[in-house]
Amino acid sequence: GGPDYCAACPERCNDCPYLRELPATVEGWEVWDVLERCAGQLRIGPAGPVALDFMAVFEMSGALGHSRKALAEFLPAAEAGLIRGLMRRMTKAE
Repeated sequence: GGPDYCAACPERCNDCPYLRELPATVEGWEVWDVLERCAGQLRIGPAGPVALDFMAVFEMSGALGHSRKALAEFLPAAEAGLIRGLMRRMTKAE
């Protein structure tokens, strides 16, 4: 539902995915920042997006001075979520 998902809720709840999935550390926020900046750096296959271009993502992280170690740790899970979300969005559009 995107950022408007919670607009109908009278108050914030523990089930809100936007609260539940918030990064809890500075490193987590750095990875989120890089992921948002590089969301268009995708490797595309016949069925659509299949992966992030890790080289571009690590270059961006280095340019921003973010923790490359944290990126290496968190990026695979972040990439999986991004690709799942993109594929779900593509399936709904068809």
